[in-house]
Amino acid sequence: MKRLIAILLAMVMVLSLTACGSLPLPGKKDDASSVESSAEEEKSEKAEETEAPEKAEEKQEEEVSAAEPVPEEAPASASAAGYYEVSSMAVGDATMGVNTLADRDITPDNTYVVLDGEGGGVISLFDGEEMKLTLDTRFMIVDGEAVEYKLEGETLTIIVPDDEDGDDTTLTFIRTGDKRPESSGTMAIEPTKPQETTPPENVSTEPVSADFGDYHVTILSAEPFTDGDDKDGVRFYYEFTNNSDEATCAMFELDLNASQDDYELVTTWTMDDAPEYGNDIRDIRPGVTIRCCEEYNFKPTGGPLVFTITDIYGKNEISMQFDPQNLPGRPADEWSITPIANPDWMAGIPEEGDIKDYHVKITKAEGGEDYAGDPLCRVYFDFTNNSQETTTFLMALDLNVMQDGIEVPTTFTLDDIPEEDNYTVDVAPGDTITVARTYSLRTDSPLTVEIYDFMSGKTYIGTTITVAN
Repeated sequence: MKRLIAILLAMVMVLSLTACGSLPLPGKKDDASSVESSAEEEKSEKAEETEAPEKAEEKQEEEVSAAEPVPEEAPASASAAGYYEVSSMAVGDATMGVNTLADRDITPDNTYVVLDGEGGGVISLFDGEEMKLTLDTRFMIVDGEAVEYKLEGETLTIIVPDDEDGDDTTLTFIRTGDKRPESSGTMAIEPTKPQETTPPENVSTEPVSADFGDYHVTILSAEPFTDGDDKDGVRFYYEFTNNSDEATCAMFELDLNASQDDYELVTTWTMDDAPEYGNDIRDIRPGVTIRCCEEYNFKPTGGPLVFTITDIYGKNEISMQFDPQNLPGRPADEWSITPIANPDWMAGIPEEGDIKDYHVKITKAEGGEDYAGDPLCRVYFDFTNNSQETTTFLMALDLNVMQDGIEVPTTFTLDDIPEEDNYTVDVAPGDTITVARTYSLRTDSPLTVEIYDFMSGKTYIGTTITVAN
């Protein structure tokens, strides 16, 4: 999947705001010549930054008086169509105007927005490479990722929040008409592809399957739901079978994509997830099949939904098309885990031994109930650090616990278990501690506990545990 546009903005922020201390921040002192030069530059930039908005407001008043009122739900009106050149970029209280941006190779030639007036267009950020965009009433969707925007008159503002220090990155663009920054001619603004108004003809009704080398993949179905923001969501179901000779997960081996009207859909969330949600990150043993799902926002009145799965090398691909107004729903057959009562892959693996510079012993296991009253298994380990550096159990070893050949998630209780805290406690060279890890139980099948080397995939220490509930 393509990276969030916020990452691009953050990169530019680091390169342009911190490089060589070239932007005077509030409270920062400099020598007399630098201060005088900065003052002149700021004065020039402020004149540039304030002149355009004033003209934009005057032109906006003229257009509003002559045009019909635009409904609030229309994200990009016809009057907003045109080319928008970068005007300024701000991070927190620090602002760069056109001149300062140009010094950092950020110019109207490579940073601009084109709106077609029908909720779509393109955007170029810092490199002149155009990406498609769509607008709703609050968010701009670029390459499947969403950022907040404001469109007021002829001023377009894109806002990217910083979750770490709270300083938002704000890019401001000013409409300059129908002339591209890099061209002396004019260019007609192409409207977005019209939405489908009739049900699509070539929708898929049966599951689609294919072999991707050592893996078998099947797209099953799709169902609508309402996401956590009360928006329309679609959940696609698929199955992943591991026919290789090592444990792996669907997320590691597959790339997923969903599109509608030639635009990549944005993933979404809900508190009321399907049981299959999260299975894509679970490791599964060779010969095991797991059912997964992926969730996106979509338009019920839009064109066909296309869900595509490819392998990570891009050599194999399967796709399934759905009618957004008539989604088939959950797969007809409910997925059930095939029990593995005697996991033979654990034969001959010791419960105690050395792995790299550490000595580990699986000492015991106990059953119980987690915070929600569901069954659990708690496994205890003795961990000795024989290396020359302080480390933790978490950092030193690779641990995988499965049931029926499918990785089980960790869980917790409301009781204070000191050994569970030891999982992340520093252990000095030569010291030994007892560590506990607690896991959910799906079925009555035994658990397999493996301590392995991630690079080679070899299991050095392990055991099979049967917990009576």
